[in-house]
Amino acid sequence: MVSKIPQKLEGKLCFLCGRTDELTLHHLKTPVTRSKKEREELGIIIHRGECIPVCRVCHRKLEFVKKERDTLKNLSKSLAKAKGVVSLLMSKEFNYVYGNGEEEK
Repeated sequence: MVSKIPQKLEGKLCFLCGRTDELTLHHLKTPVTRSKKEREELGIIIHRGECIPVCRVCHRKLEFVKKERDTLKNLSKSLAKAKGVVSLLMSKEFNYVYGNGEEEK
């Protein structure tokens, strides 16, 4: 089967840097309904979802940023859970039920 990707990239520019060589497609994750005119104005290509043409260098940068973003999201969730545990441990209700960690006199 012949890939239609090279045909879709003919005459296109990298969405980020403007290069015309070594173009690939980067899939957009946010599902948005755009008109054909809007997609054309933004340079979005339809290929198994909405995509933007990017050169290989920019594609690597996008993937790196995506991984870093996911790492920060996970860290943020972990910190939020830890903050919730600390809040629970410091709450009056917790101390009422389990004591405050000090020996009773």
